[in-house]
Amino acid sequence: METNGFFFGYTNIVWFVIVLQAVGGLLVAVVVKYTDNILKGFATSASIITSSLLAVALFGFEPSLLFLISVSMVIYSMYLYSYQPPISTAQTVDSHIESEEEIEPMLDDGDEEKFIENKINK
Repeated sequence: METNGFFFGYTNIVWFVIVLQAVGGLLVAVVVKYTDNILKGFATSASIITSSLLAVALFGFEPSLLFLISVSMVIYSMYLYSYQPPISTAQTVDSHIESEEEIEPMLDDGDEEKFIENKINK
């Protein structure tokens, strides 16, 4: 290392991998900043599954039964995390209030129960 330097022997492929890893780290920082850590974990799991499927197609990878069970659990957990149940018919009072101007008269009159009943019955 003293004679040739630290970067001796670095080929274009090595530099490509270094840049790829650096960009990947920056993308992880952006994902965590604008979403949450759970979503980052699901994205990582999905990328592992995608890579494994490509390995099956390209390199003849033979997944074991345990691997297939794990993949199905990850896919199911991603489904559960993104699932939103249908909206029920019992809605909250907040969903009936269109603006803050509607709240002001309620606070001045002091008749909150009447206001809430009118909003629910509309």
